[in-house]
Amino acid sequence: MIKTRLLKQLGSSSRYILWQILCQWLALLGQIAFIFALAKILTGHPAWLLLLLGAAVQLLGQYAYNQASFRASARVKEVLRGKIYAKLLRLGSSFQESIKPSELVQLTGEGIESVDSYFSRYLSQFAYAFLAPLTLFAVFVRIDAPASITLLCAVPLIPIVIMVVMLVAKKILNRYFAIYHQLADTFLEKMQGMTSLKVYGADSQAEAELAAESEHFRRITMKVLTMQLLSTVVMDTVAYGGAACGIAVALNEIRLGRIGRQEAIVLILLAAAYFLPMRQLGSYFHIGMNGMKASDQIFAFLDLPEAASGQAPVPDKTDIAVRGLSFTYPGADKPALSQISLTIPAAGFTAIVGLSGSGKSTLATLLAGRQKASQGQITVGGLPLDQISASGWLQAVTLVSADSYLFKGSVRDNLLMAGPA
Repeated sequence: MIKTRLLKQLGSSSRYILWQILCQWLALLGQIAFIFALAKILTGHPAWLLLLLGAAVQLLGQYAYNQASFRASARVKEVLRGKIYAKLLRLGSSFQESIKPSELVQLTGEGIESVDSYFSRYLSQFAYAFLAPLTLFAVFVRIDAPASITLLCAVPLIPIVIMVVMLVAKKILNRYFAIYHQLADTFLEKMQGMTSLKVYGADSQAEAELAAESEHFRRITMKVLTMQLLSTVVMDTVAYGGAACGIAVALNEIRLGRIGRQEAIVLILLAAAYFLPMRQLGSYFHIGMNGMKASDQIFAFLDLPEAASGQAPVPDKTDIAVRGLSFTYPGADKPALSQISLTIPAAGFTAIVGLSGSGKSTLATLLAGRQKASQGQITVGGLPLDQISASGWLQAVTLVSADSYLFKGSVRDNLLMAGPA
């Protein structure tokens, strides 16, 4: 469950993963030193300095790990949101033709958070879960080979359980995210159309639809949680069962006189440490699955085809001409605009009036570049609009729709948000 493309996208940020692994490994060495010192003290051999040193290294390693996780979290959000924003700019104001607003909100919100957890927690734990048992085995095989081999052989049972759960979880999670996106889309649609729903008395029907989809989502969520709970129970059984087997072997070794009390104490206290990193990886399993799914959606968005964009600068104070402009919405029976021609002079104030549904808003979105005309052409100073830089046009033209929102402050304050003077 390693997403190589994600690591490449994040570039130098991947160093935080290596730093996390190193910090966890240092904390493990501190724990080993602490247990050795404790075993010496319990058997009458003072080792307070080693005890304090082990505790300090363990605490320092854990602190550094948390710091690296925080930096990784901040960096992955910054990089991915920057890439999504840059993609939106390249798609232009007509980006809604490629992605639904609800999907974009989910992508930049919960989607980024899922990838963040995958990058800042799961990946480092994935590597450490294999490094820790090998380190412990290298240390303890000289103390008592039978117990160490027993513990090491039981560790792979946890990844086997994870792989089995993964096969079952993949189908459930695919359904989970599909239902989740549908619910988000429906909720956003109903909220945006709240006024129309109230006017036409359809709010009760909308409420019933939302309730039905919410119940569907609740059921699939409970299936996901049930799967995670069952996998946790199985992994706990394997982990602590394996530790118990190792402890039993160690107790038998001390009974036979092959190891002393000090070695037996060390093996007993550290038996669970063989399994806890892999057990922790199992608890991060859902984080890994969510992160993988979210990264797939992010890459699908970043891979969307981009229309060829013009590079010409916006002409300064020139007329806008519309010639033979037609536009039909997808699935509509008739065009919203048909063979419209007009000239908007650079100087003065131009008003376009007409009956409701005559195409005024559609013409405004076409002039702003949010939609592409089915036929006809828009020129600015004789230059076709599709040859003008999309980012430059966005800076030159502002579309204020009828359902715009005013934030706290004056109208002037709201307008200055786009470009403080």
